[in-house]
Amino acid sequence: MMNIILPGPKPLISDVRQSGSSPSKRIKPTQDPSESVLRVVALVCTGEFADRYPRQALIRLRHILNRPAQDRAVSGAATALQRIAAKEGQLPTVWRMVSRWIDTDKKEDRDGVHRAFLALLDPESDPYVLQVMLEAAHQDSGVEEAIVKGWKASLDNTHVDPECRRLIRGWAQARSQGFVRREQTADILNRIIEQHLVSSPISALLFGDSTVRDDKAVIELRRDLLLPAQLARFQLDAPASES
Repeated sequence: MMNIILPGPKPLISDVRQSGSSPSKRIKPTQDPSESVLRVVALVCTGEFADRYPRQALIRLRHILNRPAQDRAVSGAATALQRIAAKEGQLPTVWRMVSRWIDTDKKEDRDGVHRAFLALLDPESDPYVLQVMLEAAHQDSGVEEAIVKGWKASLDNTHVDPECRRLIRGWAQARSQGFVRREQTADILNRIIEQHLVSSPISALLFGDSTVRDDKAVIELRRDLLLPAQLARFQLDAPASES
């Protein structure tokens, strides 16, 4: 099992005592699929419930993230997962859960699992979690392998293409602003490119998208990536989206 070492005095909460009422009695997966109810469930999962029962909270959030539509309930669950991961001592638990889900690869939970992975590494609201994860990957090849595996699994799932595009842009911005190592992020993406050239997020990254105007950070990332030799000649220095 991979270990994530958090910087500073943030202890790992790995053995929360199951005292008092059962977590299953305190909050249950709702049978009501309404967006508003699930948004409340996601909000509850970021509070005391997550502090006492982080694994149960994460399972509830995965259930919401697995919804077929990318609605406000899904967005709320992604935000809730990010907040739990940023809590003192909780990131190792979140990472173990998410990486285990990816390894298990249950078809019925796939969208929720991949959205959880992508949300965890999204630096848009706060780069802290991504910084810690990439620092861990820098020190432990096992963590890097798990990140690459999560990326590949997510790119194989067209249901989460919008989230993959968002994360690619987020990584581009984080490296451009100096929050993460430029070379490391490019190296990780280089490892997934060749197997996913036809995926919409990777194709848009490498060759641009005429419907989207790429910013400087994305253009810089594109130029730092390595294309397979047989395709390099087709990459444009300035796609239409950059002009």
